[in-house]
Amino acid sequence: MIGGLVLFGAPGFILGPLTITITLLLVEFFAKRMDRDASHDTRKASSQ
Repeated sequence: MIGGLVLFGAPGFILGPLTITITLLLVEFFAKRMDRDASHDTRKASSQ
C-alpha cells in the first residue's frame, strides 16, 4: 500500500493494492490456462 501511496499520491492508497490484485489474478488465470493447455496437449499426443 505504501508503494501505491508514493507513486500515485492519495488515490494510490486504493490504486496500489487494486493494481497488485488485478495483476496477481491475471497471472493466476494465465498460469491455470497454460497448465490446462499443456495437459490437453499431452493427452492428445499420448492417444496417437
